[in-house]
Amino acid sequence: EARYLLLRGLLGNRTSNYFDGNLGRLKSLGLDAEEIPIDTEGRRRADLRAVEQAVLASPKPVVLIGHSRGGMLAHDWYRRASPELKSKIARLVTIQSPLHGTPLADERVSTWWGRMKIYWVGKLLFGEETFRISVELTTRVRRRVLASLPPWTPEDLEKTYAVRSVIQFIERHPYHKTAHSLLTRLGAPDNDGRIPTDSARIAGAHELLLLDVNHDNIVVQNPGWFKRLLGARPNPRFDSGDFTEALVRRLFR
Repeated sequence: EARYLLLRGLLGNRTSNYFDGNLGRLKSLGLDAEEIPIDTEGRRRADLRAVEQAVLASPKPVVLIGHSRGGMLAHDWYRRASPELKSKIARLVTIQSPLHGTPLADERVSTWWGRMKIYWVGKLLFGEETFRISVELTTRVRRRVLASLPPWTPEDLEKTYAVRSVIQFIERHPYHKTAHSLLTRLGAPDNDGRIPTDSARIAGAHELLLLDVNHDNIVVQNPGWFKRLLGARPNPRFDSGDFTEALVRRLFR
C-alpha cells in the first residue's frame, strides 16, 4: 500500500476545483491520498523542502504526482534526493510538466513591457510576484537546472512516468487558443495550450501521451466562473477522476 502525494502547478491555489476530482477518485478507490501543501507562487527552495518533509513524514511508500510546475518540483527534488529517500518513492509521475521550459515564458520575459505586465498582473490579481516563476519556467533556466542534476539511473527511470498531452482540435479549447497560437508561432505547434508537448518528455522513462487534452483538463473538472468566462470547458470525453483511475491502474498493472 502506498500514499499518494499530489503537487499543484503554478497558481494552483488560486484555481477553483484543482485536484478535487483527482483526489475524490483516489479516495473512492480506497487509496491514501493527499496534497502536499505548498505556496504555488512561492519560493522554489521552500516548495522543495515541503516535498522532502512530506516524503519523510509518510509511513508508507509514496507515489509522488506533480502537475505542471508541481511536476517540475517533484522531478527536481527526486533527482537530488538521497538513496534512502529515493527508496521511499514507489512511483514518480510528472503531468504536463515543462521540464525543459516553455517558449511561452521565454516570450513573456523577453521584453521590458512583457516583464512589467507579468509583474503587475500577478500583483494586482493574485498579490504575488509571478514574474519570478515565469523566469523559472524559461528554457534557459530549465536548461541550466537540468544540467546541474545528477544523472538518471535505470532504477530511477523504471519507476518514473511522464504524462504529456497535445491539443489536436484547437476550436474545442478556446481558453487555450491564444497561447496555443503563440506557441505555434514560436516553433512548438504540438502543445497543450501552455507548454510544448516535448517539454514534458523524460528520456528513458515510461511515457503516456494524451490526445486532444489541454493543460487544465486533467486537474480541473469544473472550471470556475472566471475561467468559463474566458472559454474554459471540461473535456467532453472524460473527467479528471477518470484520468486518475486510469493512471493508477497503469502504474501498478
